[in-house]
Amino acid sequence: MRAVALPPFLLAALALVAVLVPASGAQTAAPARASAEATVLDGSLGAAGRVGAEGDEQRRVPGIVVSRRGAAIQDAEASASASRAGGDGTAEAAAAARSVSLLGGLVTAYGVRRTATDTGDGGTRHDGRVAGLRINGRRIGSVDWAQTYDLGGRGTVTVNRGRGGRRRRRSPAG
Repeated sequence: MRAVALPPFLLAALALVAVLVPASGAQTAAPARASAEATVLDGSLGAAGRVGAEGDEQRRVPGIVVSRRGAAIQDAEASASASRAGGDGTAEAAAAARSVSLLGGLVTAYGVRRTATDTGDGGTRHDGRVAGLRINGRRIGSVDWAQTYDLGGRGTVTVNRGRGGRRRRRSPAG
């Protein structure tokens, strides 16, 4: 089966959009900048539950419900925080979704959580967990690392990779 990338379904899609820190020792250095963005659902179905923070902000959007053809989330929350304290830009983003169903129930999970944190060295650390995962009726359980599963010849679904809690790929015929 040859997989072809589609605009992915991403649950708990998290992105540290920009964390810029001025060069140390510069007399006329610009102040640090920081921003973070978290999105509960993103991809070909559009975005849902997006929240962003810039400068010195903390924002949270609770009680997100998604009901779209191909995606249902009964309860979700997204949060983003950014800080320039002490002249250093830092940022963190998090999203959590509960009672998740994708692709008409082909892929379900009790919960999905992803976080993205500024590592302080210009990088971003992504962490996450998918709990109660079921694929094509098969109980997988909890997944704390990147893992790809077959959708019974209809493509694949990848959990806990990079920014997203889940990413779907399908075969050309799927």
